[in-house]
Amino acid sequence: MRKLLIFLVIGLLWHCNAVGQTIEKKWGFGAGAGGYYNLDTKTIGLTPEAYLSRYLSRSFDLMLHANIGYFGNQNINEPLDLLNPVLNLRYKLYNGYIFPVESKFQPYVYAGPGFMLDNAKDGINFNLGLGVKYPLSKTFSLYLQGGYINGIQSTREINNVVIDVKDDFMKLVFGIEVSFIKQPDTDKDGVIDNLDECPGTPKGATVDSKGCPSDQDNDGVFDGIDECPDTPAGAKVDEKGCPLDTDGDGVIDLYDQCPDTPKRTKVDDKGCPFDADGDGVYDDEDQCTDTPKGVEVDKKGCPLDADGDGVSDALDQCPDTPKGTKVDEKGCPNDQDGDGVSDDLDQCPDTPKGTKVDAKGCPDRQVTIDLLNDQLDPIYYATDASNVTSDQLKKIDEIVVILKENPDYMVNVFGYCDPRGDADYNKALSQRRINSVVALLKARGIDAKRMTTTAYGEEKAPQGELSEEELQENRKTVNYLFFKL
Repeated sequence: MRKLLIFLVIGLLWHCNAVGQTIEKKWGFGAGAGGYYNLDTKTIGLTPEAYLSRYLSRSFDLMLHANIGYFGNQNINEPLDLLNPVLNLRYKLYNGYIFPVESKFQPYVYAGPGFMLDNAKDGINFNLGLGVKYPLSKTFSLYLQGGYINGIQSTREINNVVIDVKDDFMKLVFGIEVSFIKQPDTDKDGVIDNLDECPGTPKGATVDSKGCPSDQDNDGVFDGIDECPDTPAGAKVDEKGCPLDTDGDGVIDLYDQCPDTPKRTKVDDKGCPFDADGDGVYDDEDQCTDTPKGVEVDKKGCPLDADGDGVSDALDQCPDTPKGTKVDEKGCPNDQDGDGVSDDLDQCPDTPKGTKVDAKGCPDRQVTIDLLNDQLDPIYYATDASNVTSDQLKKIDEIVVILKENPDYMVNVFGYCDPRGDADYNKALSQRRINSVVALLKARGIDAKRMTTTAYGEEKAPQGELSEEELQENRKTVNYLFFKL
């Protein structure tokens, strides 16, 4: 009878396994062997086992488990000691909350009710235990499992006397699991649906660890399927991500000022019949092929220049300059850096355009840095958050550009919080926000020696009942530039 029950359980496991493999692909089959210890008789026996597991979620599997016990070192006709099919719930600690899903160390715990046959008796029992798996591949894993098997009320004959007993067991089993749990990846991007934040990614698109596609040129065609990944901003593209060139002249429509140019016509970079200097006189008739753009020319394509200073009349803002006077590109007495101080008085002739200068033509450094600080926007954060979101990264990049262009500038990063919550916690939160900015600046090549930080927490926040907009205004970091001493 017991042998028949053994074959029935094993047959059921095999049948369920075969159905699961072909229909749902979320099953696993395990088999192993080890030893058990009878806590009542203090004897040791052999325990083979097999189980069928069904994936329920990242944290739980359902397991149909069969434990079999054989007497050890006893010369009896029927060595079978116990048969115990159980239905276990397995809690996986490698669920992404405690250990990573792809961990090589995969611990778990299990428990569940069962039906035990022991000493010609049967009844309901339970078992519990813990184990660990070690994946060899996506299909095969080794496992080591130890547990407690709660027995049933039974009888045992000792010296021709039948007594009531209750056998409880401890077991230790080593085995192998064959997994048919194929995590679904609906869009076939290599990131399973449970982790995929962008589940509708087109086939072939390049994705990040969250399953979201990238589009480095922002043309609407994702990287990986974009045959022209460096399309200029604003250009219309075809289904392959390549810029449209309606007239096929080699100049994309975005830049083509002559979109109906006949095929095989030689064109300039604007897509118009070739005129190298853009003066309206075609090259075969142009005697001054290097005329600056916008300059008025004669029929031969040469610039008009009434005062002979080398600047054409169309561009000459000082048309009566005496001959021989050195002039700038506007035809006026030379001020090469355009700061309003002529070169003969300018002690800083290379001042960047737009920079406020003193009477000697040198940059007023404090005015310049004050203007830059006025242009820097705060970096805002969500409630109780310290990470810099993607929409705020451009503000980091603006600071990096300024610091790289001005190696004697430093930056002080101030951190703030809204007044809700504990003051000490908010102080620490504002410091974490500062740390996020400092880390991003370092990652972009800014030396930590050029940074100072001040964490205010909620000290600067207004008190009383505040609107959501007022609360948001106080969840920020402010970057203030100053001169290196």
